[in-house]
Amino acid sequence: MSFPKDKPIIGIIGRVIDNKICINDEIRYAVLKSGGIPFIIIPNQKQLYNKKKIKNLKVTEKRYLKKIVNKIDGLLLQGGNTWYQYDEYIYKHALKKNIPILGICMGMQMICKIDVTNSKKNDNLEKNLTYINHNQTKKYVHKVRILNNTNLSKIIKKDIIYVNSRHNYHVKKVNNLSVTAYSNDGFIEGVEYKNKKFVIGVEWHPESTFDNDAFSKRLFKSFIKICKKNINN
Repeated sequence: MSFPKDKPIIGIIGRVIDNKICINDEIRYAVLKSGGIPFIIIPNQKQLYNKKKIKNLKVTEKRYLKKIVNKIDGLLLQGGNTWYQYDEYIYKHALKKNIPILGICMGMQMICKIDVTNSKKNDNLEKNLTYINHNQTKKYVHKVRILNNTNLSKIIKKDIIYVNSRHNYHVKKVNNLSVTAYSNDGFIEGVEYKNKKFVIGVEWHPESTFDNDAFSKRLFKSFIKICKKNINN
């Protein structure tokens, strides 16, 4: 099977749900509607990922994941409840190759965890009791302030927007990453690497409001646009 040459292949790391590897259908839809081809990346280890003790990746398994990453034009880290070693390995290889990356909710948290861990500081996540009380059935939960002179601000083109959040953890600090957005109660809501083609993380879920929110569309379409430039490079 051949893919259209004018559409970027977006690798989406599958999440473990009831022993199945899944992608959020809203993610799939947003990627398709923005002009990308969603491609699910699944773990290649023979084990159950709902167990606490997971064996480390073997050399052959790492080579397999590298080959997959080398075939994609962009990487999307979707939300979820748990990430594993294969998530981090895929992300690190994509980051090294300067592949465009969009991290959503837990995807952003993983980006930040790796950023801080690499600087020998491991306390970047803590329980966020404030957000547990958010009314997650509402389309918009709270507002965020987008910082000037960031790649995110160039995409959003507005200082204050309302977003939908459903996360129970928040990022305490970053190291080499730049903070791009804060919630109205002072928590980090967005990060990016300025020296990369496109590495942006947001704590909210733009895929859930894609059809009726201009800012969500801008974020996805900007991501896909950069990925399109990455085709065959």
